[in-house]
Amino acid sequence: MASGWRHSMRSRLTAGIVLLAGVGLLIADAAPVAALWFYFRHNADTVLYQAERTIRSTPGPYVLASIQQLEPDAFYIAFLGADGRVVAESGGAKANSNELKPALPEVIAPDYALRPTPAAAAGNRTHRYRVLNFALPAGRAVEPVRGAPAVPVARVVVARSMSFDDGVLTWLLGVEIVATVAVLGGIALLSRAVLRVGLRPLREMAATASAIAAGELDRRVPVAERRDEAREVGLALNRAFDAREHADARLRQFISDASHELRTPLATIRGWAQTCGHGLASDRAAVDHAIARIDAEAARMHRLVAAMLQLARLDQVNAASEEPVDLGALAVEAVADARAIDPARSVELTAAEHVYVSGDVDQLRRVLQNLLSNALRHTPPTAAISVTVAVSEAGAAELVVADSGPGLDDSAVTRVFERFYRGEGSGRDGGAGLGLSIVEEIVEGHGGRITARSDGGAVFTATFPLCR
Repeated sequence: MASGWRHSMRSRLTAGIVLLAGVGLLIADAAPVAALWFYFRHNADTVLYQAERTIRSTPGPYVLASIQQLEPDAFYIAFLGADGRVVAESGGAKANSNELKPALPEVIAPDYALRPTPAAAAGNRTHRYRVLNFALPAGRAVEPVRGAPAVPVARVVVARSMSFDDGVLTWLLGVEIVATVAVLGGIALLSRAVLRVGLRPLREMAATASAIAAGELDRRVPVAERRDEAREVGLALNRAFDAREHADARLRQFISDASHELRTPLATIRGWAQTCGHGLASDRAAVDHAIARIDAEAARMHRLVAAMLQLARLDQVNAASEEPVDLGALAVEAVADARAIDPARSVELTAAEHVYVSGDVDQLRRVLQNLLSNALRHTPPTAAISVTVAVSEAGAAELVVADSGPGLDDSAVTRVFERFYRGEGSGRDGGAGLGLSIVEEIVEGHGGRITARSDGGAVFTATFPLCR
């Protein structure tokens, strides 16, 4: 985990949670405020239309003192002459307060505010009104003061103050802001605490990986009993660590075995070379013998290195090419080669038709060649060899190479596929001990399995998935 706050996964997740919660709370907060705002506006418009109906239905002359009783604290009424100028007015948020009366044009046009329209108060732009302008029936008049001469009027402007409504909206908005900030703060603290617990397995995985990188190869990620994503990741990492440790162990063993196997031919070559170099080979026959021994050991080293290179290629992660391969046809070729190598040997073939497996034809040919070469080398000349290709009862391709030789003892059955293993009696020139290891690598690389047993001779059985 990065040390900086900006690079902390927990901080980023917390910020994301708070952001999403903030968006949700913003929508939740805006909905009641918007609904209440529309309600207040609709209510004010309803009051204005009601005032219009009342005034129009009331016969004149109008008396301001009587009209003012409509809503004296929040209502404003202005009577207009035919020229659009105010001839009498009453009301406002506070009586006789020009400051809080609506800011109307000096001359009000006939088409002004024919529907409820917002307007600010004179001298206070934050104080809002809803204004409506309507015409009166002909012949209407107003008495500015009771008993005074009536003045003709043509239209009326009525306005309702929205100060109380705006105050309620402001109060509600303030409460929602405070509540939202408090809720978001609580969500941030709670989410950080929850994420700290939830991300603990990741910190443990990082610590384990660092410990393994530092050399503690036996360390593994602690895996909880509960089934969740962290458990799956932990199990996958442990499998990867196990595979890496196993691969490293195999590599160390391979290097150790290879060093041991190469030491003998190198020592032999050096010994015979020193014999020749120091003049200890006194005659031509001795020199020829030394050269022959050097050549034999060099050939042995060549075979050993070639087998090691083959194993190294098989150990690579590159998958074998996938193509349908007729296992029976490969067996026919391999048996023909074996008969050519040892014409006196009995090599029998029983192969079913159309037994196809998916894989690399060269590698599968190598399996047959190695198994037959192993049988030819490690059995007496009189021992018969049989090769069988068939489809097993389990629906898999089955390759069996058996011989009638002395068979395998118990220790050989369990170790025959080990690298550099050579059974008793193999002799110094019996091979590098890698042929069957190569066979096992190829078979397992093709999704198959190979086993060895002793049944009147050595029997090797390899099974492969059929090509569908």
